[in-house]
Amino acid sequence: MISNALSLELLGSLAGLLFGAVIGYYFSRRKSKDKFRTTLFAEYKKIAQELAIILKDILQLSLIPEKIPAEKCKEIDKALGDFVFKYFLVLPQDVLQEINCLHVCLVCGGTKTYVVKKMKGKPVLLPRTTDKDVKNLLEGVAIVTTKRSLFDIYKEYGKLPKSVLLKCQARHVMVVMNNKWKPSKIYKWERILPKKTLDKRY
Repeated sequence: MISNALSLELLGSLAGLLFGAVIGYYFSRRKSKDKFRTTLFAEYKKIAQELAIILKDILQLSLIPEKIPAEKCKEIDKALGDFVFKYFLVLPQDVLQEINCLHVCLVCGGTKTYVVKKMKGKPVLLPRTTDKDVKNLLEGVAIVTTKRSLFDIYKEYGKLPKSVLLKCQARHVMVVMNNKWKPSKIYKWERILPKKTLDKRY
């Protein structure tokens, strides 16, 4: 009788120790992950400011046609490439895709704007040709709305100045980056940091 009681007590102690170890391990992992996410989020401000400085000459949106020299486009594109190389591991896939779109837009001097779409499970870089794609770009970069949106003007004239399109593409990079780095999405970063191959078809 005594031995059975001791056995039950021993089993209870072992179960308690095991449960405590599992709970301790869980909270230790959780604390470690939270620390990683907090550290990563703290990098956001520095990274976002650095990107804004790189794009500062093409972020101010104006409908007045402006000639952006090819050399300026090359200069920005080079700085953008260095930025990607520097922060590749911590930039979400969607941000890298938008930077790719801006890269191609810079190369063509704003003649076309670009979007990344999934085709057969892979992200593919394509020119924005449909009204829906153009509308998503133009309406997604305006800080305020007016009686006539950029898309309304685009629909009326069938085009916009190349400088405006280039600036919209640059602004869209910042918009996507902001959307992906919100505190509310901090727990999703582990799922969005892995990179996939990007195909280019343009």
